[in-house]
Amino acid sequence: MLPSASGVRDGATVTFRGIDVGRVERVTFDSSGVRLAIRIVRADMPLRAKDRVAVRSMGLFGGMQVEIQPGPLSAPPASDGATLPAAPPDTLAVRYFWLARN
Repeated sequence: MLPSASGVRDGATVTFRGIDVGRVERVTFDSSGVRLAIRIVRADMPLRAKDRVAVRSMGLFGGMQVEIQPGPLSAPPASDGATLPAAPPDTLAVRYFWLARN
């Protein structure tokens, strides 16, 4: 669940600690924002219930990707169908966007 997912499309890359671990299967609207259905394809990925999700650029001319950010190690493993919260916005990206637009 994200407040917005600008530029994210079905099939976008999902990463964890810089490693490609899956793909976005579906992008849909929800009453509180955007829901991304993702499929994790790496069985060795330590996905936890308190991990968070962020949308990041894949470079200057690249598309957008979904990044799963690790949460506390004490959190229980995430089950199939779990909903992960959105990470706080990247203030550097927001500041850069604001400066570029003004």
